[in-house]
Amino acid sequence: MNPLCTRMPIAAIIALSACQTPNPTPPQPAASSTAAPAPRKEAIDALKTFIQEHPDDQEHRPDALLRLALLHLEEAQEEPSDSQSQPSHTQQAIEVLNTLIDNHPQWPKLDDALHLRAFVLIIDGQEPRAQQDLQRIIADHPQSQHVREAWVRIGEYLFDTQDLPGAARAYQHALVAQGDRYTPQILYKLGWTHYRQDQYPQAIGRFKEVLSLPDSPDAQDLKEEAIGYIAVSLIELDWDVDGAPDAAQCPPALPESWAARCHPAQTLTTCRVQDFFSPGEPHLTDILLDAVDFSAQSAQFPQTVALSAMALECLRDPTMPNKLGTILAQHHHLDPSGELTTIYQRTQAD
Repeated sequence: MNPLCTRMPIAAIIALSACQTPNPTPPQPAASSTAAPAPRKEAIDALKTFIQEHPDDQEHRPDALLRLALLHLEEAQEEPSDSQSQPSHTQQAIEVLNTLIDNHPQWPKLDDALHLRAFVLIIDGQEPRAQQDLQRIIADHPQSQHVREAWVRIGEYLFDTQDLPGAARAYQHALVAQGDRYTPQILYKLGWTHYRQDQYPQAIGRFKEVLSLPDSPDAQDLKEEAIGYIAVSLIELDWDVDGAPDAAQCPPALPESWAARCHPAQTLTTCRVQDFFSPGEPHLTDILLDAVDFSAQSAQFPQTVALSAMALECLRDPTMPNKLGTILAQHHHLDPSGELTTIYQRTQAD
């Protein structure tokens, strides 16, 4: 993937430029040449001339500088990775944005310039400097449309640098910031951040929020990942991280939603399932199947047996015997108690 597309949708930035018609996809280099299209080069030259000849034009010069930076960014997309041009178009974009931000601090759209410079700095490998611009957006432009994304980028940086508590705080700020963009990603990364800190109940809660989101292309892959992380969290034996398996903490009475269907064995993992889910919840079939598979792979056979019985007896899913049998076929012979084989045989009879 083009590195310009990995951290931020370039189409949204390019659309700010009035120098050419916005394109919904990043421009691609021509097959026969790496040279930029002539109209873009002409636009760059024209903007440079205007900027040089109108150093005191406070009305139009800032817009011209922003457009010039955007055009350099487009050029950078088509610049060969081994280009010897000095400075590179990425560096020229940064220099133009430095001029804009330093010389026009009162420009009404300064948050757009800071947003763009942060993005270009990330491309250029200057992540700490980019963080400064993101913090400036949050502090100096609290009503900016870029605040939510700024918090997301800060969270990503802190996550990548292993500051997980800081990342969680940034994602929380992003979640309550204006707008709804990135909501699936924010909830997912919050869940993952909690998971990485062994905060399994909080992780499950956030991943459940991911599962509750409306279906969309953005959310679908994250939902599949969330199901897997919930399953892994449920079968983790040591939630309190004391080096020993936790004791099963089951409610004194079986929750009514479960009692109306079945009476599952009260084990560590089945009690957790009862705490977090009702038997008719969407995605529970997939969560239990993953939990069965993962617990068997970890040789946690008493948990595998209890989860398999719960899945078979409590969910009333007509597809369950076939799905469960496919998983147990790989593992049942490894359970020394033979109980898993008994359940496997039931799936084949059903």
